[in-house]
Amino acid sequence: MEPLKPEMVRQVIRAREKLLRKMSEASEKLAEKIAPGVREAARESALLSLGGEIDRLKSLSAVNPNVRPEEIALLESHRDEVRQQIDDAVIRLDSLRVIVCT
Repeated sequence: MEPLKPEMVRQVIRAREKLLRKMSEASEKLAEKIAPGVREAARESALLSLGGEIDRLKSLSAVNPNVRPEEIALLESHRDEVRQQIDDAVIRLDSLRVIVCT
């Protein structure tokens, strides 16, 4: 199997442009539909991980004076920033792969 010449690829894409756009739009709609669930799962995972570490440091600070309050505050700030980044995440099509079979 040999790769197609670039001009042939452009011709195939031009010939199927409407179909490709329609498929792309349908994919974007599907992605927007499932995005809230994906965001929620990411938020829960991040908060569980960071929250566990924050709780661990707080417990440790009760018996170990070497754990500084700044360390805990930094992790809490990081947790809040991660939460905000996840909430602000948007769906974006980065690329589209077209496979041409001859």
